[in-house]
Amino acid sequence: MEGLRPEDRTHKVNHDEEVNAKTQERFESGYEGEKADLFGEKQDWDDTDTVLAHKIIVNEVAKARESGSKDAYAEVAKLMKEWDAHGTEAGQALRQRRQLASDPALMEADAIQLLTTASARAKCRTSSAKRFSIA
Repeated sequence: MEGLRPEDRTHKVNHDEEVNAKTQERFESGYEGEKADLFGEKQDWDDTDTVLAHKIIVNEVAKARESGSKDAYAEVAKLMKEWDAHGTEAGQALRQRRQLASDPALMEADAIQLLTTASARAKCRTSSAKRFSIA
């Protein structure tokens, strides 16, 4: 546990502005490739992928509305099928996490993580203090 920093045990929060900027960049730089990737082989969507998929669907709906083409509407229906599948998978995973959150073993594991992290921080402070003859 030596050298473990608090920031090593946390996740980065992606703020909406950052996600929206990445989404716009990807939307403008490779629309067809992004569309093929997101609605094709890519299974695990992150936050940017989800916003980009939404933006692509909105764009495809506008194109279908403008053209009135049966093929364009069929494309929107195909994209929505993938959108729904990804939402269902994410929703099911979150539901399971919620159900498991009150599991005693998981609570114990969370406490162990907290205590281990606190212990590592204390050890680091003591080590630094000794190194600089502060203690």
